[in-house]
Amino acid sequence: MNHLSGFDVAKEYEWDGLSNIAWLHLARGDIAYQKNALSEAQIYFSQACQVSQDDIRNTIYNFSQLRLALIYLLQGEFDLANQHYQTATKSPYNPPLTPIISHFTVLQVRFLMLNNKLDDAEHMMDQWELPLDGDIEPLQRQEYLTFAHGLLLRQQTRAAASLLTKLLLMFEKYNLTECMVRALILQSVAQYGIGNSKHSDQLLKTALTLSESTQVTIPLIEYANLIHQRLLHMMAASDEKTVSAAYFQKLVDAYHLLAGQDKNKSATQITPTVPLLRPKEQAILQLLAAGLSNKEIAEKIFVSPNTIKTHLRHIYEKLQVKSRSAAILKASQLKLIIR
Repeated sequence: MNHLSGFDVAKEYEWDGLSNIAWLHLARGDIAYQKNALSEAQIYFSQACQVSQDDIRNTIYNFSQLRLALIYLLQGEFDLANQHYQTATKSPYNPPLTPIISHFTVLQVRFLMLNNKLDDAEHMMDQWELPLDGDIEPLQRQEYLTFAHGLLLRQQTRAAASLLTKLLLMFEKYNLTECMVRALILQSVAQYGIGNSKHSDQLLKTALTLSESTQVTIPLIEYANLIHQRLLHMMAASDEKTVSAAYFQKLVDAYHLLAGQDKNKSATQITPTVPLLRPKEQAILQLLAAGLSNKEIAEKIFVSPNTIKTHLRHIYEKLQVKSRSAAILKASQLKLIIR
């Protein structure tokens, strides 16, 4: 995607208002964000803010500020993130359309969850008053997906699994592919947390297959820490892949780009203090946390027990620990392990 001027596009289509140009920047920023391209998204959202900054009551201005808050939060720029969040939420804002209000509050909740303010996020989601027992309204699909994500973050895995089962049926009925991919990923995490690891793997494989075949981007920006270890485990432990090896590697490379670059280079720092473990080491760490012995791990990933010992020595060095239990505890604190 190139950085064409919104004014050039507006001229081509004979648009005569700044509002259309700002919406164009906002849409392009959303596309870049969905593709996990934070730096590109930041450019477009900033342009939308600049075009609409003369009217702080403008819907576009508030949306752009909130999106920039998400970007800066993911980059580890917490002061800037909170500054943009406060600007977005405190500006005079009274859009006439309920769907716009709804989308704005979903963005607010996502910001709060990424900022680990789960109590505030839960309070805001309670105001949605989503019916969980009856029929699910398709127009509220983003609220439901965000709510399910919140349940997982609060370790309410069974409640999340129950809700996601209903969502998957609804998304399949209405052929909502992007929502299907997101729901399959979340359900994979829920099932793994319950203890259904085989079902979890199958769900994640289905999500990956659907994503690759339809070119729907996996939302690594917000789901990276939920699925990263599962991806690595599948790569290390299974020789029967339902998606191409290149696609697997693309996802893992995207995660490392999001999690490992310096924030001064405008890249995400989801876990800035996490040591850089190799994919095989991370997969072994996950199996270690599951209670497997060296011999069982070796059989699982088709190497010798001595090779496992070597990998464990490297893991201990990188985590700066001296035992299996200490490694598991440190990895849990760094969110390297999915329970």
